[in-house]
Amino acid sequence: SLEEISFAEKANRACPELPIYSRVDIFTNNEGEIALSELELIEPELWFRFFPHASELLAKAIKHKLSS
Repeated sequence: SLEEISFAEKANRACPELPIYSRVDIFTNNEGEIALSELELIEPELWFRFFPHASELLAKAIKHKLSS
């Protein structure tokens, strides 16, 4: 949902430096609110097999980061 995407973006922005890639694991707590389970920054499973084009996008982002 848009609410979940917004939550994940906020979790990434909380990092001292914005990561090039991450995986944000969330759940709904007992109060019905979105909560953070894990912010995976080291070797996250990004599920490229379900959206192969995402690997190209990540490669371009890394190349851009390294050249700037």
